[in-house]
Amino acid sequence: MAITICQPLGFTFQGQRENNEDAIFPPSGQATSSQRFFVVCDGVGGAQKGELASMTASTGFAEYFNQHPAPQFSITYIQEAFEYVQQKFDQILSMQYLLKGMATTLTLVAIGENDITVAHIGDSRIYQIRNGTVVFKSEDHSKVNYLLRAGMITPEQALVHPERNVITRAIQGSHRQTEIEINLLTDIMAGDYFFQCTDGVLENVNDEALCQILDSEQAEADKLQLILNLCEGNTRDNYSGYLVKIESINQQDHNVWVDNAKLMSAESLDQTVDFGGAKSTKKPVADPPSHSIDLGNGLWYLGNS
Repeated sequence: MAITICQPLGFTFQGQRENNEDAIFPPSGQATSSQRFFVVCDGVGGAQKGELASMTASTGFAEYFNQHPAPQFSITYIQEAFEYVQQKFDQILSMQYLLKGMATTLTLVAIGENDITVAHIGDSRIYQIRNGTVVFKSEDHSKVNYLLRAGMITPEQALVHPERNVITRAIQGSHRQTEIEINLLTDIMAGDYFFQCTDGVLENVNDEALCQILDSEQAEADKLQLILNLCEGNTRDNYSGYLVKIESINQQDHNVWVDNAKLMSAESLDQTVDFGGAKSTKKPVADPPSHSIDLGNGLWYLGNS
């Protein structure tokens, strides 16, 4: 079986922040319909270079997938790629200790031969939407979601909770181990949409609006523009994402795995990353939350007692 996709649509915008700490791979405008994986990250840390963290994670997964091509994105394969990214963080931190506070969320959508693998860390989100209905939605690793699932707050309280920017998982390097949540989706149909985004998008785009837009008769680019219209001028945070539509699912007798992703060189990475930092409002914490600990690096974490 071969899953084909339409032209992917990626975006990343600064919002009302002083700098953009989000990163997407492939970079905006570079993805083609032969691309097999998409990464969206939201950097955490501001002065600790959240923008460097998100870029390191997004390009790190791309490096691993290109250096170790495989026909399927298995759970083990994704876990190995994640460990590779952790090592990239460790290498940076070994040279620049003051960057220890940098961290990032992650969403990954990887298209195999027979299924689609999705993985995430933090509160950046992944949707699978079919005919205006959510088929799959990733579970946010956030304090508010933890409280909501525990029945301690209502959905209405969650929307305005003062700690709604506190996340319970983030990529920070091996000194602060975390878990990547991986799901293999086999219920895939032509016409399905996969939408992954940072939480800046979710400030103004809820599930109902997203489903209505994607179920409309608009062209794909126009649908994305409608989503962006809700964010433009209204979103305080950076907002980034990828919209990918499944074109067809065909049976075939042989394995096909195509990856035309072009890795950004170290030189282009240096030119892309903005080393001017703005203090981030997102705060990484350890999962599950219980009490606050000041680690002395400008960020707050919740850990077990």
